[in-house]
Amino acid sequence: MSITNFSFDVVFLGGGPAGYHASIFAAKKGLLAAVVEKDLLGGTCLNRGCIPTKVLHASAEALHSTREGARFGFKLDGTAVPDMAAVADRKDAIVKKLREGVAGLFKGNGIELFSGEGRVAEGGVVVRAAAGGEAFVSARNVVVCTGSRPASLPGITVDHKIVLDSDDAVSLREVPQSVLIVGGGVIGCEFADLLNRFGSQVTVVELLPRILSTEDATAARAVAKSFAARGITVITDVHVGSLEAKDGTATVSLSDGKRIEVSRVLVSVGRRSNTEGLGIDAHVDPKGSIKIDSRMRTAKSGLYAAGDCIGGLMLAHVASREAETAVANILGREMEMRYDAIPSCVFTSPEVASVGMTEDAARQKGIDVSLGRFFAQANGQALALGDDEGFVKIVAEKGTGQLMGAVVVGKGASTMIAELALAVAHKMKASDIYEVVHAHPTLSEIVLEAAADVDGMATHKTSARRRQ
Repeated sequence: MSITNFSFDVVFLGGGPAGYHASIFAAKKGLLAAVVEKDLLGGTCLNRGCIPTKVLHASAEALHSTREGARFGFKLDGTAVPDMAAVADRKDAIVKKLREGVAGLFKGNGIELFSGEGRVAEGGVVVRAAAGGEAFVSARNVVVCTGSRPASLPGITVDHKIVLDSDDAVSLREVPQSVLIVGGGVIGCEFADLLNRFGSQVTVVELLPRILSTEDATAARAVAKSFAARGITVITDVHVGSLEAKDGTATVSLSDGKRIEVSRVLVSVGRRSNTEGLGIDAHVDPKGSIKIDSRMRTAKSGLYAAGDCIGGLMLAHVASREAETAVANILGREMEMRYDAIPSCVFTSPEVASVGMTEDAARQKGIDVSLGRFFAQANGQALALGDDEGFVKIVAEKGTGQLMGAVVVGKGASTMIAELALAVAHKMKASDIYEVVHAHPTLSEIVLEAAADVDGMATHKTSARRRQ
């Protein structure tokens, strides 16, 4: 293939959440767009990350609910056991369906897809096809969206058999008898949760004093408490001293002297930007991420970057917005990327979702805060669903009531956070939430009550009387 006689307005290197979302956005804005992808459309999120893990999480939750049938008033003949191969097949089918949907969107929006490995060149992109041969794709603008890969640890070799990374973990077709997870961040905790539901004996080791160190401390404690109740062992303030894998098992020695033998080890210590071989070494920082400004521009005119390859918040929805911000600037809008109202979700049981500042972060900035709290135990829908573990905490500026941040723990947290993200993004007050009628009986009433509690007005919570 050779595309030298036509110039695209924008070419995206990478067809993950950044590249495919923004290429559609660009096409709808009237730009001629193309995407270069060396692997599968949808990137890590669709094929090895967000979607596969949530499919596995849904199966794990369904299995748990079935086993808990007696709580809901019905009996089962026999014990529900997971068929991991069937779970994996369901996951693969859903991923394939969504990937085909992306391909259909490309076709419907007139987006050109080039299969191969891309490299930035003067005036466009050089594409090297897997079967051999190169082609030049001319472009006025290039947006690098090459994503990331699982990070590694010195001294630990991921053999993809006994010692796994997160890419391997989403493809398991058998339930490991025992798993040691290195890293208690979001990815590590999500896999700890679902593997425990499937029946693995799970141990999590974390270098820091607590798991989910980037989340609100009370939310992290809630997850740790749930893990302990379910038999998940969490060991903090330790690191892996050595690891030996042989004869189908792994022996892990920890810095506190403990030795643990398990059938599998999952290394989950974050992700590393994919920036090698792109022809843009001058724009890559010492950590391996692409350097950009608030408009997603590199120092080179017409060259932008977005998503995991720039480091920072490695979340699919962040990548999509960053790439769309790049397109907005290509269109001349001079738009800056905002990170102050980004929701994040942890798909454990209970779920955790947050947006804006945590209580600790607000206080560290010297902000005088008022807190609103409400617990799921007092919500009728949570009790009806048999899942009353959790709470909503709202951090508001004292005096004005402006929302600075919020955290939701429990059933439906990843959905309920949207309302709070809207409020934080638009600098709304707590009263702007609780003065809006929320349907009853719903989990969203927990948000309403927490917002009302900022002003001492929660209906289903005893508060000091306030004169108006």
